[in-house]
This record gives sequence, C-alpha cells and structure tokens, in this order.
Amino acid sequence: MSIPRQAGKTYLVAAMVFAHCLIHAGSTVAWTAHHNKVMLEVFDSLKAVAGQPGVAPRVAKINSSAENRSIRFVNGSRIVMAARESGALRGVAKVSILVLDEAQILTSNAMSDMLPTQNQAAHPLTIMLGTPPRPKDPGEVFTAQRDAALAASKAGEPLEEATWIEFSAPADCETDDKEAWRKANPSYPKRTPLRAIRKLRRALTEDHFRREALGIWDDLSTPAVIPPHIWKGLADDRSKALSKLVLAIDVSPNREQAAVALAGLRDDELVHVELDESREGTGWIVDHVAARCAKNSIAAVVVDARSPASSLVRALRKAKIRVVTTNTDEMTDACADLVDACMNNELRHIAQPQLTLALNNARKRSIGERWAWNRKTAESDITPIVAATLAHWGVLSRKVRNTAAQRTGRRVMVL
Repeated sequence: MSIPRQAGKTYLVAAMVFAHCLIHAGSTVAWTAHHNKVMLEVFDSLKAVAGQPGVAPRVAKINSSAENRSIRFVNGSRIVMAARESGALRGVAKVSILVLDEAQILTSNAMSDMLPTQNQAAHPLTIMLGTPPRPKDPGEVFTAQRDAALAASKAGEPLEEATWIEFSAPADCETDDKEAWRKANPSYPKRTPLRAIRKLRRALTEDHFRREALGIWDDLSTPAVIPPHIWKGLADDRSKALSKLVLAIDVSPNREQAAVALAGLRDDELVHVELDESREGTGWIVDHVAARCAKNSIAAVVVDARSPASSLVRALRKAKIRVVTTNTDEMTDACADLVDACMNNELRHIAQPQLTLALNNARKRSIGERWAWNRKTAESDITPIVAATLAHWGVLSRKVRNTAAQRTGRRVMVL
C-alpha cells in the first residue's frame, strides 16, 4: 500500500491485525519498521488500541521491554514489534501476517531475511506500507511491487497473488490544490486537519511534499529531456561568455555534491553555459564564489529558494555577493527556457563530460502542468545541469539586472 503520511494507515492496518488475532487463535503478527523510533511510535499506537474497552478483556499481557515488545492475547495470538535496523525478527517463526512499515526504505536483503519467517504459516499475508521513495532511498522492493501492478493493469490482467493499493493525487496536479490533497489523503480534512497539511507544506521541499503528502511517485521511465544528438550539436569548445555574466549554485538533497555554473552572452548573442566547479560537500562554495565574483564582473549569483542550496544565501550575502533567488514558477520557467534554447539552437556549451553526464541523468518531475529537473536514479548527480539551468535563466531574466561591464578575451571561468 502506497499512502501519504498522516493518512491514518497505522490505525487501518492495526484494525486488520487485531481482528485477525482475535478471530484466529494462536496467530503471530510481526510488525516491522526500518527505524527503531518509528517502531516505538507504532507500538504506542497499538497499545492504545489494545486498551480500548472492546479489546482490553481479550488482551493477556503487553510486554514493553527492549528485548520483547509485544501484545499477547488470551487466545494465544500475539503481535510482535521489531526494527529492521537492529536485526528484526531473529527467532520468530510461523508469522501469519508480516507488516513491513516504511516499505519505501525496505532493502532486498532485509526482505530476504524476513520472508522465511512465514514459511510455516498456513495462509501467510505480507503487508507493505510506505510513501513513494525518494531518489536516494533503497526502495527497489517497494518499487518492484508497484511496477508489477502497473504492468498487470496495463495488460488488463489480474496481479498474481497480490493487491496493490495506492492513495495519491493526480501526477499533474497543482501542489497547493486542496482538492488534490483530499484525493491523496482519505483522512483530510476531518481526521487530518488543514493545519497539519500546511505544516508539512512549510517543512518539506516541493519534491518531498509531493511524495510524502500527495503520494505522487517520481516518473523514471521517461527518456532524456534533451536528446543526446541535440546537446552534442550545441558543443563549441571555443565558446566563451563575454557579457551578462551570471553564476548559479545547486546542492544535492543529501548535500554530498554541489555545483557552480556560469552563463553569459557570446558576441553573437547566443547564451554560453558551462560548469565552473563541482565538488563534494558544501563548505567550499561561499569562498569559491566570492573569489570568482572578486575577479570577474558577475551580475548576480542565482539560487533556487526551495532547494538545499538556499541555506547558503545568508553567507553569500554576508560576503557582499549579490544573490537572486528563484521561486517555484521561476524554476519551472528556467527548465523550460533551457530546453527551448537547446531545441532552437540558441545555446552553446564546451562539451564538459560532467555537465553532459548530469543532463543524461536528469528527468522531468511534474509540478502541475509544468516541470522541473529530477534525478534518474538515487545515485545520479544532476547538480551541474540544475546549476547551468539557473545560470541560463539569470542571463535572460529581468530579475537579474546586468551590472557587469563588457569584457573580452578568454572565457571568464577556467576549470
């Protein structure tokens, strides 16, 4: 089951497993989560269910020790709690129902370790619960289940020995459309109030909110946004930016990679883009950009306000660097502008392998009727092309007023 956060999935599945335990004496249910903290939160919820007047007389004992967290019923059934990060279900056998919470970070190894616990059960049932995985999540098991369900649906055939249930807003919906929130979350707005969804909206990035609050999966099946032959045809190793010079910064979601790109106008009025620098981490960025600005006539440094790079804005401005931030609409404009420039032969680059690789690893992520860049896989680094996109936007944007003097000679940036 793919379902957004704060949608009541714990109580839904809890009702199912309690009913199973009460009807089928001697049953064992194992409820697992990846993180110990999540497992403890779920256990508190299950203990609350066990304390309900209609259930409490049928509960024999609740164990809350670190070694044994379980709910035992008078008829011999039990619910056992386990965290996958700490070894999960060692010594537990004949599991009738295996609940895999946080399925978006369920690895193949963890799955292979736990499934044998159901080998001796008469009618075993495995329930996966999760939100759409982030690009960096090890979500191969959960994703494979969804892919199988979509393939079966497309072929008009039933899914063999499985059911896939997905709560999500339409993939092309506006992020702030409250009707989309209602479609994605069956508990909104009665059980999950408007303020709770708004709190998530403020706390999460656009990508994370669409996954975790709206249940929208990333689409990784689409081809390259800019065909490789088009990009290759725009290469010019003698290209250089001479005016309207703009830098831009992007940082990966895990902050392990970052890139600075340059864009500017050539003498033929085409836009030149290039990767200035790409390194691990973020500690180098402010000093690097400050040095570039000190030696070159940089009109502005562009940063997307909703990206991980936004945390650098204060330090950049403290260093007397002119920073221009983009909002969601401007970011989607920037992506469309870059593609249009490539398809209309209005851009040049210098065939840098890192920039080309980043473009090849980039895909579209829908934001309403528009789109922004997304990573093809969890390992993909697209910071170079995102930074280049923002720099290209800066050259064309009225928001970035040109304060840079004309210059001639070699390219502004030398890698």
